[in-house]
Amino acid sequence: LALPKLPLKTRRIICKTVVAHYTKMAKFEIDNTVVITNRGIILTGLVLEGTIHIGDFMEFDFQNQLLKREISGIEGLTASAEKPNTGILIKCAYSYEINELKKWKPNKVIAYITRKYE
Repeated sequence: LALPKLPLKTRRIICKTVVAHYTKMAKFEIDNTVVITNRGIILTGLVLEGTIHIGDFMEFDFQNQLLKREISGIEGLTASAEKPNTGILIKCAYSYEINELKKWKPNKVIAYITRKYE
């Protein structure tokens, strides 16, 4: 990356911005949605691969658009030993988004979990 002749401080800020990227960390199969009053929406399903952390981002297709939402909570849910189930609480931008996701029937939509690196 060749930077123009700018002050060193400005070049460092530009480099930091360019280097920041998201790396795919995990794959999650969404089975259902559950609303928790005053907390938000939980997407339930299976972790197919990788590791998920609070602060990661979840990307998934919802009504023909790609949503990218921050993960604010992770819960283990009751399930059989053969099929462990996980609930992921995501931050929604607007209350109407929670209402739309509540009505959604995902039927095994694959979500990718990403983490921001700089």
